[in-house]
Parts: sequence; structure tokens; C-alpha cells
Amino acid sequence: MINVSIKELPARRLAVIEHYGDPKKVGETASKLIALAKAQPVNLKPKPGEAFGFWYGDPKEVPAEDFRFDLAITVLQTLKLDGEVIEKYLPAGRYAVISNKGSREAISEKIYWLYCD
Repeated sequence: MINVSIKELPARRLAVIEHYGDPKKVGETASKLIALAKAQPVNLKPKPGEAFGFWYGDPKEVPAEDFRFDLAITVLQTLKLDGEVIEKYLPAGRYAVISNKGSREAISEKIYWLYCD
């Protein structure tokens, strides 16, 4: 069973790497964001609720070359972002939240369930 909750979240500044292309390669993009976090002088390891993924289309419907997915972590206002990492903001509001414990391989199935059922 998948647990979905509705949470009121505060606004957040995000460090984002945008993934374009084959959904099967999202893991490679995630590795880039993890490397960025590890390279910082401050601890950027996200706590529960501070890492996000934003889908812009159903990977089962969108052609692989048109697929888009943003991977993001919450960061302080003072952190300088550069290279592939861009700044975006998550506005305050109510959000459907799925928590994932364990392997990242099961995340897409959980998220897909939310949109389809």
C-alpha cells in the first residue's frame, strides 16, 4: 500500500537539475545532483521532505525524447548555484506527498500510481 498525505509546505528555494530525454536515464541526472550536494562545504544531504521530483509528462505516454523531469533539493538562500544546477522556488501551499524509504528504483511506480489511480 502506498501512503499519500496532503501537507501544507512552506515556500522553498530549490537547487534543480532538469532532466530532458529518456526516463530510464533519470538516475544519471540524480547522481549529478547528489555529487553537487556532496561537493558543498555545508551539509546538503536532504532531510525527509527536502528532496523533490517534478514530472512534466507521463513517461508511458510522452516520447522519450520529449520527457522532462526536474530533480531538486532544498537549499539555503546563501548557497551559490552554477553549472547545470539552477534555482527554482516551490511556492507555499498544499501538496500531495509520497514518501520513499529504500531504493530509488521504486519511486517512479509510486508516483505513477498517484496520477493514475
